[in-house]
Amino acid sequence: QCPYIEKCTMSRNHTKVVTRHIWSEYMEYAEEYRHVFQYKEIYKQRRETIERVFADAKERHGLRYTMLRGLEKVKMQATLTFACMNLKKLAIWKHRKRLQKPSVHGKNSFFEKIKYKLLYKAKIWQRVWITRCHICLRSEHDTSTVMLFTYNYIAQ
Repeated sequence: QCPYIEKCTMSRNHTKVVTRHIWSEYMEYAEEYRHVFQYKEIYKQRRETIERVFADAKERHGLRYTMLRGLEKVKMQATLTFACMNLKKLAIWKHRKRLQKPSVHGKNSFFEKIKYKLLYKAKIWQRVWITRCHICLRSEHDTSTVMLFTYNYIAQ
């Protein structure tokens, strides 16, 4: 018998039950694999691309927590957040390429085309609010006007 059995367990028959997670074997394998040199090289790429997108979504666009209830509403919030992030990327890309200055004025502007495709064709115009705001593309001094589309979650 072990001299420390009284400290180890309080059961009547002096047995200790150890339970492991059903996937603990795979988790141990992943932990070992994480320290392999090839994985570290792959993770550097992942850190710069995929992880960055989710970090921005959580820190800058409010996806860390949600105030909505229900799977459908949370899906809608996540979808609109990533759509806005893609529009932001597109605006930055167009600004850098200087093909067309981001503008919300005129019938041929880039955002007017997006508004037509998203809102009029999808027939969800009544439930979308459009606001104009200035976003910073590179520094605090270089801003462009873009349109933000916000879906109205209030039940009709």
